[in-house]
Amino acid sequence: MREIRELSNNIATAHRQRDQLLAALALSQSLSRADMARAAGLSKPRIDQILYEVATENARRQQVEGEARVRRHMP
Repeated sequence: MREIRELSNNIATAHRQRDQLLAALALSQSLSRADMARAAGLSKPRIDQILYEVATENARRQQVEGEARVRRHMP
């Protein structure tokens, strides 16, 4: 049972790392989205969806961090 859970956790971690790498490649414009789709074995609309999800999550994280910084300085 523990091995199955560990494998499942590893899969989630690998997907998160893949998504972050795809986002970094998209920002650097090193590869086109079609090339990323071919390399990852996914469709171009799925790559677009992953990039949107990563950007949304990053924006949410930055907002939370910004609110925490402001809260520290409030009376």
